[in-house]
Amino acid sequence: MEKEYNFKIYTLSSSENPEVVRYVGLTYKTLNNRLEEHLRSINKKSNKNYRCNWIKSILNKNNKVIIILIEDNIKTKKEACEKEIHYIKLFKSFGAKLINATNGGEGTFGFKKTKHQLESSHRCVNQYDLQGNFI
Repeated sequence: MEKEYNFKIYTLSSSENPEVVRYVGLTYKTLNNRLEEHLRSINKKSNKNYRCNWIKSILNKNNKVIIILIEDNIKTKKEACEKEIHYIKLFKSFGAKLINATNGGEGTFGFKKTKHQLESSHRCVNQYDLQGNFI
């Protein structure tokens, strides 16, 4: 039986354009904790991606990243992943230019790599400038 959580689906936008959704995510943490993780991630050398560059660009303009709850009380990981996929598709159908790197649903809740997995894993890193252009 799958462990139950209180999963949440949320969006990220900037205080400059709060109505423009740029990211859809899911978490079982509080929204404040998840936002803090997003903000901390911009300083990790191993975590350079479009989302981190977008967050940096927002902060460099002295704006804030806004996190908004769009659905909560989702009890299983499977249902949460399905809902994340649904909302990503929905926002894209409205014309949102999301910075999600994937279509969603591949969360790694509770997953921990062993030392061997970390040493043997290979990463492909895409690099973007602060305007979101691929370098």
